[in-house]
Amino acid sequence: MLTLGAVGWGWFGLDLTRELTAGGVLPAGAAELLERRDRARAERDWPAADRLRTALADLGVSVVDGPDGTTWTAR
Repeated sequence: MLTLGAVGWGWFGLDLTRELTAGGVLPAGAAELLERRDRARAERDWPAADRLRTALADLGVSVVDGPDGTTWTAR
């Protein structure tokens, strides 16, 4: 679910405003893949999340999951 909070846009609790400025500029189509990966992880569909991580890597986007959520960096 995409929401607008006091600090910016969010997706399933992620602050997309912060992520978009912290990670760099996303290549075309990568934002949709990140959203689909977040949904897959929320649904505990790990094979789909892994396939989407690979697709993002092919676009030059490195994805890291950590205790504070998912971060990405565009290469």
